[in-house]
Amino acid sequence: KPNQAISEFRTLYKNYPNSEWAKEAIFRVGDILLEQGQRPEALNEFKLVVSKYKDTPFTRTANRKIGRILMDKGDFLQAIEYFNKAQTTEDTDFNAQIQYDIAESYELNQDPESAIVEYLKVSYMYPQNTFWAARAELKCANLLENTQRWNQAIKVYERLAGREVKESEHARKRLAWLTLEKGR
Repeated sequence: KPNQAISEFRTLYKNYPNSEWAKEAIFRVGDILLEQGQRPEALNEFKLVVSKYKDTPFTRTANRKIGRILMDKGDFLQAIEYFNKAQTTEDTDFNAQIQYDIAESYELNQDPESAIVEYLKVSYMYPQNTFWAARAELKCANLLENTQRWNQAIKVYERLAGREVKESEHARKRLAWLTLEKGR
């Protein structure tokens, strides 16, 4: 049935491009293609949303999806460009997740310095979003350990250990290890 849905959505947005449903139809085609693993085709659909329907909520979400597709392809720097287009200054779950994606892209691009900065931004710019903030702090502390910046890692772990989230337990274990092994 996915192919039938794609066909019907495409008919809708081609025959009624100014309809309020057209942008959602294009977006849904991209989602279906993505679910089927047809990333290049999905990428084209999301780019169509961005080019035809600027300044709509669909554009932000399409930019994020384009970024994720590029990330999966290993094109991390271009993914970051799309994530930046999708992000606003609002303290929302969507923006926290995008900030995390930016940090993760830098990490996967073998740029730990930029990744550390971007992970820290998640918890400082989006403090209300404990899910993404805690995950980002854990990744940040791990990168700090990997680059042997023990004191900075300890500070991030201490902040995380003080929270009531599942990552706090891991942070406490790492703090204990760092204290024992590194005498910090």
